[in-house]
Amino acid sequence: MEGEANDHQLKQQEKKAEKAFAVLPEEIKTPMRTVLNLQKQRNSLYFEFEKELQALHNKYDTQYGPIFLERSSHIKSIENFWLKVLQNSDEASSFIYEQDLPLLQHLIDIQYHQSADHDSFKVDFEFSANDYIENTVLSKEFVIKNDVLEKSVGTEILWKGRNSFTKKTKQVKKGKKGKAMTKTVDIPSFFRIFQTRSPEDEEDIPSDEEDIDADPFEDEMNLGYELRDEIIPNALYYYLGIRGKEEDEDSDEDEKGQKKPSEVKVDGSGQEKQECKQQ
Repeated sequence: MEGEANDHQLKQQEKKAEKAFAVLPEEIKTPMRTVLNLQKQRNSLYFEFEKELQALHNKYDTQYGPIFLERSSHIKSIENFWLKVLQNSDEASSFIYEQDLPLLQHLIDIQYHQSADHDSFKVDFEFSANDYIENTVLSKEFVIKNDVLEKSVGTEILWKGRNSFTKKTKQVKKGKKGKAMTKTVDIPSFFRIFQTRSPEDEEDIPSDEEDIDADPFEDEMNLGYELRDEIIPNALYYYLGIRGKEEDEDSDEDEKGQKKPSEVKVDGSGQEKQECKQQ
């Protein structure tokens, strides 16, 4: 949803238009003033359209809620449902590592909550009782204003005992003849997405991985949109492989063996997905 961004941009353009009008030649100011006023009338109608569109989004988000809740009650009895859903998504699977699997097998629900008055939203991950974390729900909130992601806020994970998901210990030597020492290092993990981040943060790259992407803020933003617009609304299709990796492999070529043209990606409502800018 980009209503706030469009409204903000149009209001800024109205101000710039007034300044540009002031320096126009006198002979065209009279007809141009009429054109300028007509543009403002059109903008006012557009602002009303955006308000009604936001209200429509909110209306249907409210109606989706009970459907997703009832779906959750049935999904919880299906072993590893959400793990398979995430593994079948190109976007989500890129965040999952081998050491994450024991805890992700306890993932029993994923829900999103859209803010009613702006584009911010939160994704909740619910876990069954397990030997790894105290939390029953881990959340990631994406704070968005005027189509700009300002920050993402994650739940602090309360580990039971040693955290072997986002950290590991390894032996290092000090100098050529130095004693071997044990050092704890960060490693890439799905559970790193629950860190709180902002665009001003230094690059948060696990020290044990040289080839890991250097922009986790943007990557997690993309994952958030993918979860909200694609994965959660269409979880059944990802579980069955109708969407995601298996679908990509089956549909890359047509019956004659020719490469198919890429399709426009849509969100859960069937609309073309919008990208959110970073600050």
